[in-house]
Amino acid sequence: MKRFRRNDYLEKRTISDFTRGEFLDFIKFIGTAPGKTEAENDRWVTHFDKLVYPDPRRNRILFWPEPGKDSPEKMLEEVERFRLENNLPGFKDSVDARRHDVDNLSDAATAPAYANVPPRLTKSEMIHSLEVQIAKLHEAGADMSMDQQFFRGKNWVSAFEGVFVTDRKFPGVLDAGDVEALDRFFREGGLSTD
Repeated sequence: MKRFRRNDYLEKRTISDFTRGEFLDFIKFIGTAPGKTEAENDRWVTHFDKLVYPDPRRNRILFWPEPGKDSPEKMLEEVERFRLENNLPGFKDSVDARRHDVDNLSDAATAPAYANVPPRLTKSEMIHSLEVQIAKLHEAGADMSMDQQFFRGKNWVSAFEGVFVTDRKFPGVLDAGDVEALDRFFREGGLSTD
């Protein structure tokens, strides 16, 4: 496995920027107290907290683990379990039906079928995904103020229509599979189920 420089971990902003192995290395790295000062070590722990958010346990996973969950591998499993149970994006090499990043699938033979079939989202997954898409387009410079208002007002259909149209004006910002999954959710009447 590639040896990381200290700042490589800080450059990764989300769990989805890490493979499972990289995040395991990050957990082990924190455990070695790599900084020269306590403040420097706090930077790594604070970054870990941001990465695992909204898990309320945050760095307690590392420093006060439950009995039997005190190895780096078990800590990794705890992070992964929470994210899966709460419909949050996983590691970039996880088999996560909400991701359509074919380049990161471990088994290339399954890639074509996996990438072409959009996932069936639950209502909570749809809400989370829609919020993420609006934020990505906003960060890319699109005026998403109206769509954000629709989203806050729980007018999901109008918010998605804005995302769908804006995605065409800002190609390459959004993952096509995520947009297709949202489109499928609304076409199949997903609002009536949860």
